[in-house]
Amino acid sequence: MLVIATQPMLFMGRLGLLVLIFTSSVIAASAVMFRLLWLAVMIYGLPGGVIAYSIGLPVVVGLTHYMRTLKGRSQTT
Repeated sequence: MLVIATQPMLFMGRLGLLVLIFTSSVIAASAVMFRLLWLAVMIYGLPGGVIAYSIGLPVVVGLTHYMRTLKGRSQTT
């Protein structure tokens, strides 16, 4: 994402780093950074494909993480 949307990602990365410093939670920092990234991409006027990618990437990563978590829980019980 940093290569495709450099300026919005740098801006949101700083915000995510600030949240990480105050909360010490990687999940909270990632949620803030990726939840608002699509808005930053729209403000910078990047094409629709980049906006869709900035929304789709965190969704796919989140679903993958959720599926692995469920799989891990079912194997331990």
